[in-house]
Amino acid sequence: YMKIGYAVDERRDPYISTVAAARLLKKNYAGLKEWPLAITAYNHGRAGMMRAKKSKGSYEEIFNSYRSRSFKFASRNFYSEFLAARIVAKNPQKYFGSIKLKKPATFQVVKTKGYLSVQELSNRLNISVRDIQVLNPALRKPVFNGQKHIPKGFYLKLPATLTLPDIKKHIAGSYKQKQKPSRFHRVQKGDTAGSIARLHSVKLNDLILANGLNRRATIYIGQNLRIPVKDEIILAKKEHKIAAIPQKSPPKKIIVKEKRVPQPVSEPVSETLAKPIQEEVFINPNIVTSNLNVLKTYSKGNQKIGTIKVEAEETLGHYADWLQVPTQQIRALNRLKYGKPISIDQKIKLLLKNKTVQEFEEQRYEFHKEIEEDFFESFSIQEFEIYEVKKGDNIWTLCLNTLEVPLWLIKKYNPKMSFDSLFPRQKIKYPIINKLTDG
Repeated sequence: YMKIGYAVDERRDPYISTVAAARLLKKNYAGLKEWPLAITAYNHGRAGMMRAKKSKGSYEEIFNSYRSRSFKFASRNFYSEFLAARIVAKNPQKYFGSIKLKKPATFQVVKTKGYLSVQELSNRLNISVRDIQVLNPALRKPVFNGQKHIPKGFYLKLPATLTLPDIKKHIAGSYKQKQKPSRFHRVQKGDTAGSIARLHSVKLNDLILANGLNRRATIYIGQNLRIPVKDEIILAKKEHKIAAIPQKSPPKKIIVKEKRVPQPVSEPVSETLAKPIQEEVFINPNIVTSNLNVLKTYSKGNQKIGTIKVEAEETLGHYADWLQVPTQQIRALNRLKYGKPISIDQKIKLLLKNKTVQEFEEQRYEFHKEIEEDFFESFSIQEFEIYEVKKGDNIWTLCLNTLEVPLWLIKKYNPKMSFDSLFPRQKIKYPIINKLTDG
């Protein structure tokens, strides 16, 4: 129903997401035939509600007596909460007093015929980049800092003061044939920031700023450094460093030392060799540390097969989407039964038929980069603590219920840990997360 990617996330646009929600509700109702069930399916899924209906029949019986592993408080009370929200929305003055509503935005809509530079669009139409950003909340930051173009086929909203013929006339010559790539370099033993910059023909200072490195351009083995692209607007970012944990009697809390990365200076940066990541706890929110490379490729008949290790948040559906192949094809290649989940660090074979290795790795990198960028836009980390594993713990319940920290972030703090085999009294480092306030 919506496109979600590194350049565009349509969930952020209230117009697009509202239409998508209505389409989903229509489909839910067509299958379930009852509005309470159709609305609850937003939370529990249409297939889940079909099973509930088959088991109990009516919504009332489902609410009162249906039990399943996933039908918990949120699903059971979703329709009730919807009704409460509807009452509040119909009577805002009763609950919030006098409210002055904003006037609806007016705009023109153009479907892009190719890829567009947002800065060139701004110049050609004589409108500010900020106006484009406000009207198109689905466009993510990489579009506005020059990392990415506005995608082909995007429904672009522009000020109503412009006419459609003028818009089409002025942007006709601005279309690009390709999207800007998302290049990255996985740091290896013996690398330095300088050698990586030279390898990819970029300025060292740009590499430092793009990745929030410190003045000495310290890098760690296993980090994925983002390679800046042409015409990118690169701003200084914050560096987050956490003090190393002593081997004996580690303290319960360790404070994050946070400082703004200094602007690169003109004198050369020392060629500091990449350090092993286990030397100290070092969390740089600007750098993805998952292993996103295809580990090896081989030919089987006339087919090219690649092998990867599963990383946090990934599913077979993601791989199928990135490779443009059916999910069942990946299941068959790996002899995976339907419904059996994949696990972190599991090796998976992929058929590289419609995408190259580089294209797959770029999409995989963008997926993880988007997750981490969105997280650090809303949350900060100021300290971390140590959790001692108890009997019966597993990483999923720890992340969801006990620690309330996403798995990919736990993995950043424990890069050498195997999460499939936790044992009692094992120590897990986890961050204390604080919600950022607006303004």
